[in-house]
Amino acid sequence: MDIDLRLLRHARALAELGSFARAAKVHNITQPALSRSIQALEQRLGAQLFHRTRSGAELTDVGRLFMEQARDLLSRADDLSREVELFHGIDTAALVIGCGPYPAELVVAEAVGRTSRDRPGTRARMVVSDPISIVSMVGRRELDLAVAETTIVPDEADWLVTPLSRHQGYFVVRAGHPLEAIPDPALAQILAFPLVMTGRLPPRVLDPLLKRSPALGAALKAIPAIAVESLTMMKIIAAASDAVALLSLSAVADELAGGRLVALNRVEPWLHTQFGIVRLRRRTLSPMATAFLDHLQQVDSEVAALEAELAKRLAGRRKSAKRAVA
Repeated sequence: MDIDLRLLRHARALAELGSFARAAKVHNITQPALSRSIQALEQRLGAQLFHRTRSGAELTDVGRLFMEQARDLLSRADDLSREVELFHGIDTAALVIGCGPYPAELVVAEAVGRTSRDRPGTRARMVVSDPISIVSMVGRRELDLAVAETTIVPDEADWLVTPLSRHQGYFVVRAGHPLEAIPDPALAQILAFPLVMTGRLPPRVLDPLLKRSPALGAALKAIPAIAVESLTMMKIIAAASDAVALLSLSAVADELAGGRLVALNRVEPWLHTQFGIVRLRRRTLSPMATAFLDHLQQVDSEVAALEAELAKRLAGRRKSAKRAVA
């Protein structure tokens, strides 16, 4: 049975938007023309794909099963068109990059900037969301690639993961915070204060938090007490309150140097990033994407070196402070 890909694209738009008017607008056709496309597809299949409602259209049970396969077919057709364009040296599409708030501000934004500097024609779009959503979007081919937590990537042959450097996380507070006066604060003491961080932590970070402080009980259900999706907001909130922010040293280098924020003397080895470059193995990289990844890995190495130097300085200052007290 031959099925016109154009009809499948019309059906996909209707399934996703639930409205004949909006779906027709996406494809720049009239609403009656879209309705005829859907009817032609249903007649060819011999099955009703949509329930027509006053508000638009909803997939039938058969329609849901059909669209699962149709979406995959359309994605592969789009990939084929993209491969042909790249073969002929056509690289006009915008590079779409996904990442969470931590990698966005640690490495991705700088890498995008350097790519734009070296390739003036660069067109890119960054999608910042939680890691689970980002990885799912890569799988649906909505993103060319992502910088995401590698432990949540499916362990399947279709995926290609390139690890990046680990960035140690620190508990960061405002200058003059009650915890600053404690030479070696326990984790339970730190968690007695509200945590400010992203809304979703990977299980490998959240589980140790829960296991190491069972005495806190119900308080742990409120982790994080303040959820934001921006490192800049984390720093502002921590500087203006008694909240404790989870940040890398590179993210707060200026604030530490200026004395506005302080990194507590408590380093948990499990509290680190585990980012990697995540993409589909059979999806060829465009020249623009290749240039971006080169810059990304360079930036990541520079940030890791900076953090190692900052950690060394921090340890040195703490030793000097202890000697002064003694």
